[in-house]
Amino acid sequence: MKKTALLVALMLLCGITLQAQFKPLAEGATFEEPEEGFAKILQLKNGNTMFIHITYKKGINVRMYNASYQEIAVTHVDPSYGKLDHGSIEAVFELAGNAVLMIRK
Repeated sequence: MKKTALLVALMLLCGITLQAQFKPLAEGATFEEPEEGFAKILQLKNGNTMFIHITYKKGINVRMYNASYQEIAVTHVDPSYGKLDHGSIEAVFELAGNAVLMIRK
């Protein structure tokens, strides 16, 4: 019985200290979480962040955030490859200030 009480007390103590480990660094605007397709996040050299979401049938949605996590642009791109049957994002990187996506069709 004493071992059980000691174990419970130890678990409570660990639970209290573990919650102190999480510290929010920043929060941005909320948006609907995508349920299909592929998503990537790209940190640009100028401090901006791009959230890129590619769906099989609807194309590419891009959200851009500035360095203080405020949304500055939302756009939709209809790619030249049309609709994807089974694809994936191979790479996302910045080249001369532009976002480059390598997509396997």
